[in-house]
Amino acid sequence: MKKLLTITILVGTLSLGFPNPAFAKDKTLTIPKVATITYPAVVKLVDSGCQRIKFKYTAPRVDRTYGLLSVILKDADDYEIGGAVLSKSTKDIGKYPQLLPLGKKGTINITVCREPWNAGFDVQTSEAWPGMVEVGFSAIPQGVPDITPRVYGTIKFTGKFVGNALDDLLNNLKP
Repeated sequence: MKKLLTITILVGTLSLGFPNPAFAKDKTLTIPKVATITYPAVVKLVDSGCQRIKFKYTAPRVDRTYGLLSVILKDADDYEIGGAVLSKSTKDIGKYPQLLPLGKKGTINITVCREPWNAGFDVQTSEAWPGMVEVGFSAIPQGVPDITPRVYGTIKFTGKFVGNALDDLLNNLKP
């Protein structure tokens, strides 16, 4: 019994010193009566290239009133670094191949890159670098865009400062 207790304490103590990303908390944003997204609170950026961030959504009440959902990621300077638009309309998806199909629930993989890239819809995205990133979640009504409900959250990006991001940071520090 003493050995089991000692082993349990030892394993528990060792695990405190090594954070496990599998236990990192997810964050949730909700547009009441319309949709919810869940996403990681912290994302470790790759040193180069692109990576996908997984957003899970449920949209049980998306109908003809709210036919589009939008998730946009912006950096501290308000530059877009990634995003996705989902549509309930198969007609719109056929017309605009960048739109993703919107079901009652699903997963959105949003791409972020360490260098600027063209994300479609003639949108040039900025490079991702460590820091806090704003997550904007919108439900876009058909025909009345000025009453679009929006909610905001954040993701913490961790990793190395590389490439242009390091140059930008150092240039902004100069007097």
